[in-house]
Amino acid sequence: MVILNIVFMVLGLLMVYTVVTLVLMVVVHRMPRRPVTDPPDWGIVQDTRIPAVDGGLLEAWRIDPDTPSRGIVVLAHGWGRNRDRMIRRARMFGQWGFTTVIHSARDHGGSSPKRFMSAPAFADDIESVMDWIGEPVILYGHSMGAAGAVIAAWRRPERVQLLFLEGCYARTKEALLSLYRWFNRYFGVCLAPAVLAWMDILHRVPGTAIPASPPDTRMP
Repeated sequence: MVILNIVFMVLGLLMVYTVVTLVLMVVVHRMPRRPVTDPPDWGIVQDTRIPAVDGGLLEAWRIDPDTPSRGIVVLAHGWGRNRDRMIRRARMFGQWGFTTVIHSARDHGGSSPKRFMSAPAFADDIESVMDWIGEPVILYGHSMGAAGAVIAAWRRPERVQLLFLEGCYARTKEALLSLYRWFNRYFGVCLAPAVLAWMDILHRVPGTAIPASPPDTRMP
């Protein structure tokens, strides 16, 4: 009887742990969201919506300089941000005479919602923007946007003239574990490995994984 009680106790704890980590996986996908409002204040601004791969829409600005353009720069923001977060970077390229295109990824800013965004999904949005532009671009990505930019450039090299990466990382799992340990050591050591396992399982589900993507890009 004692052994049976211990078994039931262990199974109960495992069930609680499973549910808690599954809920945390959903939470970390949803948060944080820290959009800002900082519209462009230079050039000729086109505020538009670009079709996304799933039928949704991406809010985007195209800002053309007042002089002949030296090329087009696409800027991709990081997790929880929006197109306005890239304005200061875009302004520098505008001062140098470049056209800039800044979009909000799905489930960010004013773009269409999408459950469980990931680096490949960020890459899908970048590719949608590049297809809308219709010519090779300079691609600038920050953090999660940098991870998406790497994938987009790997999949569509003919669309990318030059790749800028800011705050990028080589391995998604290692980067997230480091981030979670920094946020809270208990969470990073005890819960984060299971949360990452749930993410990995989720992005292996048919219809959520991205075919022919580089290693270590299944998870956000």
